[in-house]
Amino acid sequence: RDGSDRQIPGGSRRSDDGRVVSGGSRPLADMKTLPLPDFAGLPIYNYEKFMLPIFFSRGCVAKCTFCAETQYWKKFRLLPVERVLDTIGHAVREYGIRSFQVNDSLMNGSHPLLEQICDGIIERGYDVHFTGYCRLEKRFSTELIRKLARAGCSTIAFGMESGSQKVIDLMQKHVEVENYERILRDAHEAGIEIFVCIIVGFPGETWMDFFKTMKMLLKLHRYLTEVNLSVLVIPEGTPLATQMAQFGVEYHYDGSNHDWQLADRSNTPRIRYLRYRIMRGLWKFLKKKRVSPTGGDFEYGALAGA
Repeated sequence: RDGSDRQIPGGSRRSDDGRVVSGGSRPLADMKTLPLPDFAGLPIYNYEKFMLPIFFSRGCVAKCTFCAETQYWKKFRLLPVERVLDTIGHAVREYGIRSFQVNDSLMNGSHPLLEQICDGIIERGYDVHFTGYCRLEKRFSTELIRKLARAGCSTIAFGMESGSQKVIDLMQKHVEVENYERILRDAHEAGIEIFVCIIVGFPGETWMDFFKTMKMLLKLHRYLTEVNLSVLVIPEGTPLATQMAQFGVEYHYDGSNHDWQLADRSNTPRIRYLRYRIMRGLWKFLKKKRVSPTGGDFEYGALAGA
């Protein structure tokens, strides 16, 4: 902190006189020159799981209306294949760790890159395990899924979001619901554990759309290890937040970003909470286990007795 107007590209700072000084944007990092991650001195063995983060890319190929990933990362960029493989080898040699969390927005943003990484892991003989996110898109082939399993992919989290194609189109995910079953079945048969993310209450979701998601969950639950269920919030900076009028959203800010409703009152916080409870109850009945909440009980707990 100082009284000057010194700017820090890519960040903001507060000067001694209380002013916020914005540094503006900074050039995106050159993926080819990024150094290998250095975890020396960190208590990595004190955590419950001996797992390190790794990434194959930055950004996302999609521009879903509810998601801030594209706004945050600006553009989709790939790490060179050899750098990914060298990072894995370095972690195995230096730290003795063979489990990795792929922190990409999605692992299959580039199918050719993902296949090359899998080939490299297999060819180098790395005995590793990794998990990450993927899109449920048609071009995610059976062959690539099987190769992922051979390379050590143990778990994939998929953004299923809804079983209604109408809602998926409103989200601008550019995937087809009709492909979900084949991809999830392929991953299950390859021995990969499957997590799916479901969003309840997207603007335009009717009760019929909601029941389509329930029907899909009934149909596909045998392939699934866990459901990550959330009630839609509207993150700042997302297309949904900047185009709320186009979605018919009325926003009544109360200190959180879940207190919104449609102008026709067909989608309110109480309705979304009810749908969340129904969906959670269905999953518990099907699998005899609890759902992973990321926006249900925590954010909507105050409505439980309303």
